Amino acid sequence: MFKISNFLIDGNSPLTTLNLTSIRLSKHFTTNGDGVNEYWNVKGLFNKVKNDSDVTIFNRYSKLLSQFKVGATTSWDGLLNNKLLTNDDYWFVFTLNNGHKFTGHFYLIK
Repeated sequence: MFKISNFLIDGNSPLTTLNLTSIRLSKHFTTNGDGVNEYWNVKGLFNKVKNDSDVTIFNRYSKLLSQFKVGATTSWDGLLNNKLLTNDDYWFVFTLNNGHKFTGHFYLIK
C-alpha cells in the first residue's frame, strides 16, 4: 500500500487543518475471481476527504481509463468498456477539491 503521510491540507479555515496520514492506496490488485484484492482501492479516507476528492486512472501511454468521485466509490475493477485490461502498470492521480494532487502507479495481475 502507498500511504500518504506527513501532509496537512488547509481546511478552509486558517486555524483548521486536515490530516491525511490514514489514506492508503493499493500497490496492486488481482482480478482472478478469488475474492481477494479484486479491486484497486483507496482506503482510510475521512468523510470530508472522501466527499471532496476524485481519482483518475491512466495506462502507461496516458490513455484515460477511469475517473470517479471517491465519495461514490473507492475502488476500480480493472475494466475498460466492459473488458478486463491486461497485466500491466497503471497510473493514478488522486485529487482533492483544493487542487492538491497525489500521483503514483499500481499493478494489475489477472
